[in-house]
Amino acid sequence: LVLRVYPGAQTGACEVYEDDGESTMYRAGAHALTHATYTRNATHFRMRIRAEEAGGYSLPQRRTYLVQLLNSFPSATATVDGRPARMLYDGYTVSTTVVVAGASTGHETTVEVNGDTLDETGLLSGVKGAVHRARLSKGNLDQVRQTPGSAWWTGGPSHIAQLASFGDRLDNLVGADGQEACLSINGCHRRRDRKESSAFRRAVEGVGGLVDAAATELRSSSQLVKNQRRLTYSQALLDLWYQQ
Repeated sequence: LVLRVYPGAQTGACEVYEDDGESTMYRAGAHALTHATYTRNATHFRMRIRAEEAGGYSLPQRRTYLVQLLNSFPSATATVDGRPARMLYDGYTVSTTVVVAGASTGHETTVEVNGDTLDETGLLSGVKGAVHRARLSKGNLDQVRQTPGSAWWTGGPSHIAQLASFGDRLDNLVGADGQEACLSINGCHRRRDRKESSAFRRAVEGVGGLVDAAATELRSSSQLVKNQRRLTYSQALLDLWYQQ
C-alpha cells in the first residue's frame, strides 16, 4: 500500500477503503479501512498507520507500506516503530520513500523521518516538471537523431541532455547508483554529512539556470536541426516550464 504525502500542510490524514473486489459482501459491511495520520515540522515527520476490519472481512496479517514524501530533500534517518528503516531516494520524482516491510495489520505502525530540510520544499518546486519536460524534449529529437549532444552535434556541452538526466545527478549526490538511491540499507541507516547536503542544494538551486541554457541551446540550433517541426515541439515543451 503506497501512502503519498504532498508538501504544504503540517498535519494530514486519510482513509483507504478496501473489500474483496469480487463479491457483494461489501453491502453487508464487509470491508477494511486503513487510517493514516501525520504531523511534520522543520526537522521531523511522523505518520501513524492502523487498520480496521469490519463485517467479517480480513486483511492479510502482514503487509508492506511505502510512505512517500513527495517534493522532498533526502532525509537523514528513518525508523519504523523505533527501529531503523530502509529509505530510498528517487531523483526523478524528487521524493523520499520509507519502506515499511512486513508490518502487522493488527497493530498500529509508527513511521518517523528526521532531517534538517523537511520544510524546504519550496526550493524543489518545479524541479520534477523541468526534468520531465526535458526528457520529453530530448526524446522527441532523439527519434530523428538530431538532439544537441549527439554524435553530429558540433556545438558546446549539451544542456538539454544534462537537464534530462538531472535525476541521475541527484541520485549520485545522495550517494548511491541507480534511480533509487538507498540511504538506509538492511536496517543500517547513516547520516548525510554537510558537504553532501550542500552539494545537493547547489544542484537544485541551479535547475532554473539549466532550463534557461537548454532553451537557449534549442533556439540557437535552428540552422542545424533539419526537422523544424520537432524542434519547435521540443522548444515548446521547455517553454511550458516558465508558465507554471
